[in-house]
Amino acid sequence: MNGTETIYSLMSGSPTILAILFFGAIIAVLVEMHTREKWKEAGQELGLSLSGVLMFRQLHGEVDTFPVSIRPKGKHGHFEIIIEGRGRMSRELSLGAENVFTRTVAGPDIQTGHPAFDYQARIHGDSVEALALLDHTTRQHVVRDIVEGGARVGNGRITLVKRKFEDVPQTVRRLAGLAWRLSIVPGEIAERLALNATTDPLPSVRIRCLEVLRTSYGRHDATRDAHRAALGAEHPNLRLAGAAFLGEDGLPALQELLLDENVDTDVRQRALRHFLDHAPAGEAVPVLQQLLDAPPAGMLPAIVRGLGRQAVPELLARTVDTIDRLDDETALDLAVMLETAAEDGAEPVLLRLLEREADAVRAAAAQALARHGTIRAVEPLLALTRGLRSSGRVKVAAQEAIRQIQSRLGDVEAGRLSLVTPAGEEGALSLAGGEDPAGALSLSSEGDSDGALSLSDEADATGARPPEPPEPETSASSPLHPNHKPDSLRADDPNSVQ
Repeated sequence: MNGTETIYSLMSGSPTILAILFFGAIIAVLVEMHTREKWKEAGQELGLSLSGVLMFRQLHGEVDTFPVSIRPKGKHGHFEIIIEGRGRMSRELSLGAENVFTRTVAGPDIQTGHPAFDYQARIHGDSVEALALLDHTTRQHVVRDIVEGGARVGNGRITLVKRKFEDVPQTVRRLAGLAWRLSIVPGEIAERLALNATTDPLPSVRIRCLEVLRTSYGRHDATRDAHRAALGAEHPNLRLAGAAFLGEDGLPALQELLLDENVDTDVRQRALRHFLDHAPAGEAVPVLQQLLDAPPAGMLPAIVRGLGRQAVPELLARTVDTIDRLDDETALDLAVMLETAAEDGAEPVLLRLLEREADAVRAAAAQALARHGTIRAVEPLLALTRGLRSSGRVKVAAQEAIRQIQSRLGDVEAGRLSLVTPAGEEGALSLAGGEDPAGALSLSSEGDSDGALSLSDEADATGARPPEPPEPETSASSPLHPNHKPDSLRADDPNSVQ
């Protein structure tokens, strides 16, 4: 049976079927007329043109200079709104609602520094561009239109699929406004980042923008202006970010932060580190002195590191009493910094560090003593070369330190410090004084002073023998004088012959 025969068959059939078909056709026409009228009204309100019918129906035109099209989507009455970025929206930027699936599968996305927003919105693309675009108001629009409204941003356009053709003009205008906010030209990025860094109500977002400015536009005037503005911020982390970037210009702000007892310890420690990076010694030493007078809770490691960097003898001497209060990481840092210190005063601190339990600290202290150690350091270093308490690493460092001390304190003349290699461990260090070893510096191996360092009474502190006293001159009357002539026999001489 062909189509014509089917129609004839239905027409000749039950009147009920004919009535259903008739009323169905009428309803379809009325629905189409109603739908078309709604589309036409929306088009007129938006200034869009209507074309096509049914599934081919479409509204198209421009809203706020952005090309807009509205067309059916699928078979269930859905329709899609498309706002074209027209080259002003980045094709790399992608925005959508965050969910468990995207967090798990899509991986990490761009973070703006606004925790609540970052949790709700999925952001991909160029992070510098995204942070420049997503100011406080734009983030609110993204939450309203994308996170809650279901729109998406990608490939330089905004799309939204809706089921009910309601509030279409308002929705299109909101999306066009969002398109404006997401539009940017390359030359504007630094200025918009700087604007966000100075005006955003959230300090965390401002700090994030300052960070991106430093890494991407470090030499731009807007970057310096934004960091200078941060010096007047109420939040300590903002002031720290601004002062750290400005170098010497930020020293007053850094000093204020590191001395402020109301500021978190972590911020004060970082402020001290940046302060010491830029402050001349004349400014740094008084600040360290003030901190050392009453070390704030948790600040001692940072203070000691600062003292190690400055290497001021009188201040280094004061750190000796703090060694036992330092963690191993700080103690190790201190030993490493003291190795390159140019000033005196490091040796007492390094000798205390030799007493630590951590091998890494003792090895670093021994290595530093190779440069700063004197005779005073030899015996503690020798103690590390013996026994089971020291690891191979520590022993090697201690032995090398002794050799370096020998090289610095001795020369080719008599009295130089020298190393001997006896069969045993005793007497490993001696101070040669020429042919006669009397008064030499040595390690005794007798009695209870096994391996002890000694200096004889005939040697001075340098290990050199004192000069022999000069012989008295003899007179001509002395029997020892070569021209002496004996006198006549004396009467009182019992051996004389009267």
